Amino acid sequence: METPSQALTRLKNGSRPVIGCLPLYPPLELLHSMGLTPIVLWGLSDVVPHVKDADRHIQNFACSVARRLTQFVISEWEELLDGMFFYNAGDTLRNLPEILRQGVVLSGGMLHPQFRVHIPMTSPEQADASGYLKKEFENLIENLETFYGVEFSEDRFADSVGLYDRMRELCRQLEQAVSQRRLSFAVFCRVLTTANFLAVNEQIVLLESVLAGLPGKPAEAGDTARVIVSG
Repeated sequence: METPSQALTRLKNGSRPVIGCLPLYPPLELLHSMGLTPIVLWGLSDVVPHVKDADRHIQNFACSVARRLTQFVISEWEELLDGMFFYNAGDTLRNLPEILRQGVVLSGGMLHPQFRVHIPMTSPEQADASGYLKKEFENLIENLETFYGVEFSEDRFADSVGLYDRMRELCRQLEQAVSQRRLSFAVFCRVLTTANFLAVNEQIVLLESVLAGLPGKPAEAGDTARVIVSG
């Protein structure tokens, strides 16, 4: 069990560039298939004890996710990340690319590459935005290829999809173990937070090891909790 900073430091010294992604649902499979290690910048409370730099750029009533993420990037980006991926995830996160770029410059840091995709916010009944979204991802792939010197491969993409499918299936199995009282909710949260700051193959190893160590017999059917509280 590493801290997020320890995990990112180890990954940064590895063979694959580390790209930090805004929460919560970036195209992890695509980024991984392009030779990158994508890390969702989520669960940073343990490594961001204060947000004094972020408070210079974001209102103090904004969500803690955005404020801690901003503080982390301004203070740690240069040492721990090789790039950033943004998309319009929410009202507060929507304008973070410009805010973070300015914050890093004002702090005397060096700007790493930033990649951005805009997800259309229209329903199919209002307009067909599939062509626009397709072009956004084509541009993203082209920019990744240009900067990192890699080429998109359908085979590598399919392999990455398989890895992330396996990781998510293991998460579902752990969630089921919580509902069966074979695993405490606190441990479940701690394991998934740790896994978030690992490469996907390392996540699979960790999750499999936790599952292998669980008691085999679930609680009696009438004594099984069926609700998991989640953020």
